[in-house]
Amino acid sequence: MTQSLQNMNVAILMANGFDEPQFIEIQKKMQMMGASIKIVSHNQGLISGWDGQGWGHSHAVDVPLNGALGVDYDILVVISGARSFSKLSATAHTRRFVSSIVGAQKPVIVMGDAVELMSEIQQLEGLTVSCSPDSQDVCHHAGARISEDAIHVDGHVMTGAMDMESKDTYLDMMQEFLQNHAMNMESEAKAA
Repeated sequence: MTQSLQNMNVAILMANGFDEPQFIEIQKKMQMMGASIKIVSHNQGLISGWDGQGWGHSHAVDVPLNGALGVDYDILVVISGARSFSKLSATAHTRRFVSSIVGAQKPVIVMGDAVELMSEIQQLEGLTVSCSPDSQDVCHHAGARISEDAIHVDGHVMTGAMDMESKDTYLDMMQEFLQNHAMNMESEAKAA
């Protein structure tokens, strides 16, 4: 595998109760692609994942959300987990951080039910998103169109759920999405 994300900084936004199996898979794939990963959270110190049955492992927060700047990152990943996004939606720092990355047209990967966080911080207006039936009303009321696809890319935003059965398809699509973005950035830099 090529190191197509070499020298790219990835912010992974999550709080206590994030979906730990998803995080582990995303982290491994991003590291294989050469990315530098930083966990950004409103928590300080350690955050604990949810493994589907109970609390999982603790992970160190690299950057506190109240000091995180979107300009420092090339890619944003928002990990699913209702416990996590309910905490993140309670702070204005989440809206500031996410909207700076979205506004700069940087790639954003919104996993599973994290579309509800994007809805709460008003970042879905005009986008077509993939979401579960439970999230469709929330996304629709936030101004999003609903895709029938399990994974959907709309410009610089990728949405969809990854379960362990579909993880290979999800990770392959994520890799393609990010490689296309990296090639577009390289082309723009050469043209300038």
